[in-house]
This record gives sequence, structure tokens and C-alpha cells, in this order.
Amino acid sequence: MERGRARSRSRRSSDRDAEIASGGPAIAEYWRGGMAAGVKDLTLDTTEVGTAGDLAWEEGTVRLVPTKGAPTVGRYIVVWKREDGRWKLHRDIWN
Repeated sequence: MERGRARSRSRRSSDRDAEIASGGPAIAEYWRGGMAAGVKDLTLDTTEVGTAGDLAWEEGTVRLVPTKGAPTVGRYIVVWKREDGRWKLHRDIWN
């Protein structure tokens, strides 16, 4: 599964403090805002993966490194959806 390249037609993304971003342009703007706010690096550590038909899920921890201050660690869950024979990012939420 390739994060960032394959997105479902109805993808949504959110964190605990943000409105849900729906679709490519809104999600791109959401991440541009995060990077502009001072996120220097983001690392995912996947702890569980499962599948059920045309859906799969990924769960783990996310580590954000700001340009200033201490790194923070949270949790994330991603749902993947098989569309046109390929796995595409469908839902993404983290805190």
C-alpha cells in the first residue's frame, strides 16, 4: 500500500482539532497548513493491520517533530479501500 499516491475517490482526513477534510484539494490544504505551522517531520509506526473484503485498516503511533519544541506522539487509524484493483487511502484520523 502506497501512502500519498493512491487515494480513494471519497477520501477524508482529520485530527482531533480540525474539521474533516474531504477530497484531494481540501486534504492537500490541510497538510500544507500543518507544515506551515511548523511540523518538520512525521513518522508512523504501524502496530496492527487487518483486512475485510475490499477494506483494510492500519493502526499505530504517529510522532510529530516540530521546528521548535519537543516532539509529540499520538495514535492514528487509516482505512484503505480497494478501488479499480488497487488499495487506496480512504479514511485517515489521528490525535
